[in-house]
Amino acid sequence: MRRLAERIRQRLGVRMRSALAASAVVAVASVLTGVAFVAAARVILTGNVDQSAGDRAAQVAGAVDDEAALAAVIQPSLRDRTVVQVLGPDGRVLRASTLLAGAPPISSLRPPAGQTRREQRRLPVGHDEYFRITALGLATGTVLVGQSIDEIDDGTEAAVGALAVGLPLLTVIVGVATFLFVGRSLRPVDAMRRQAETITGRNLHTRLPVAPAGDEIAALAVTMNGMLDRIEAGAAAQRRFVADASHELRSPLSTVLAGLDLPGGRSACGADAAGE
Repeated sequence: MRRLAERIRQRLGVRMRSALAASAVVAVASVLTGVAFVAAARVILTGNVDQSAGDRAAQVAGAVDDEAALAAVIQPSLRDRTVVQVLGPDGRVLRASTLLAGAPPISSLRPPAGQTRREQRRLPVGHDEYFRITALGLATGTVLVGQSIDEIDDGTEAAVGALAVGLPLLTVIVGVATFLFVGRSLRPVDAMRRQAETITGRNLHTRLPVAPAGDEIAALAVTMNGMLDRIEAGAAAQRRFVADASHELRSPLSTVLAGLDLPGGRSACGADAAGE
């Protein structure tokens, strides 16, 4: 498994690995941010629904003693899909919105006078939708206001849809940008590599190009050029040593050769041996 992972890393290269790493980091961060954003949006939308239901409950409470005004405020709103019930002290439904005609109380909440409590329940309205129910306690009973959470669900779905499209697009953009930027940053390294391939023992004076940016890559080029300086100096010293050794060995060899007489291809010592 390790060998396979090592082969994959070698084949991907620095540019692709950097792009994949950046994309992975952005993807994880984006998912976490998206979850937090959706949760925060849902909390805000729920707060707006509760605020709207609370305002409607206050309106109904203010119109309890006015039959005409009460009849106007308890009717459902086409915009926010709100239903209202006015309960008596014994919990019986005294007045209700048209959608709740003949229905029992939509909640068992009975807060004391002046206090508000909330819950979320499914009501037999429309397609059995979920409603946020606000119960406002009165001296003469309870006002129940239920507001559909379709607004919350629609807002949450819109946020999730936007994130589902935007986050992958952002991840791809970051990956591509990282791939291009890393490739551009590695151009000096590639130039150094091509130049290094041309350096042999015959042209040790050649040096690697130093990027004008003055960054870590330029520092690497300077270090490599310093190493080439030391290699060139060592090679020059080695050539001088070989030349000096050849010169020093040339005199003794000349003396030995001068002492040898090679008439007819035989040495003087060989001729003396033949005469004996």
